[in-house]
Amino acid sequence: RIALSAPDPRLRLLAGGLVAVISIQAVVNLGAVLGLLPVTGVPLPFVSYGGSSLVVLTAASGILVAMGAGPARAGSASSPGEPLRVVIAAGGTAGHIMPALALAEELRDRGIEVSFVGVAGRAGSGIPARNGYPEDHVPLRGFERRPSLRNLGAVVLAALAVPRMMRVLRRRRADVVVGGGGYMAGPAAIAGRLTRRRVVLMEADSRM
Repeated sequence: RIALSAPDPRLRLLAGGLVAVISIQAVVNLGAVLGLLPVTGVPLPFVSYGGSSLVVLTAASGILVAMGAGPARAGSASSPGEPLRVVIAAGGTAGHIMPALALAEELRDRGIEVSFVGVAGRAGSGIPARNGYPEDHVPLRGFERRPSLRNLGAVVLAALAVPRMMRVLRRRRADVVVGGGGYMAGPAAIAGRLTRRRVVLMEADSRM
């Protein structure tokens, strides 16, 4: 999205190239780990050991963030006088959904519109709706601990979750995205950043 929205053709090529480098490395590494591709020694971006790789990828990410930053949030839909709209992505365990509900209640008491997004069938699904909050669902599933073709399907679902989440944010006219934990928090944060919304990550562990 950053590449497509860049005003200069050279900037579009730069952003597209940086995204391609990071994405190809991630796909090849995951394919090797899952046993779907031969082992090539390509590092997993930002995770695998290697100081030079980390420096280069961090610099590339900084360039992309700087290119994507703007004075206004392009996806923000609230007009003056309208309430702020917050979408909370949380679920999977009570440790994720219950703190998110507590946050939602506080926000609602302050006149802020709150909705939830999660994964259907996972723990916590349906609880926000039973508490009076609009709730959307995006298909996702976890990874198996052993190499399996099901893991490839999980990778595909995770990739598709980002554009699906972007559609949810536009439909809800969200101003802020809150990642409260669970499978959906990652795609929600990425979608929020790509649509230039404010992104907040919540950690409810009292020991941290």
